[in-house]
Amino acid sequence: MMAQTMRGRSTAVRWPPVLLGSILLAFALRVYHLDAMSFWSDEGISVIRARVEFPQVLNVLPVEHTPLYFVALHQWMHAAGEGDFA
Repeated sequence: MMAQTMRGRSTAVRWPPVLLGSILLAFALRVYHLDAMSFWSDEGISVIRARVEFPQVLNVLPVEHTPLYFVALHQWMHAAGEGDFA
């Protein structure tokens, strides 16, 4: 009984480092060459529309688009910038 408890505990102790290592590896793979990616056409159009001054954001939108996304994108670009890491 004692050996079984110790074996279960040693396995449980190994999981946090393995999990942390997996998360760090996934993050490193995600961030590697992140600045090399370019905008796709729809992302570029969204940035262009959200780049104008705040009162004009609603005026540059086509009728079929909802304004909340572009207003939120405008505010995010103002707060975080326009780089790939933003």
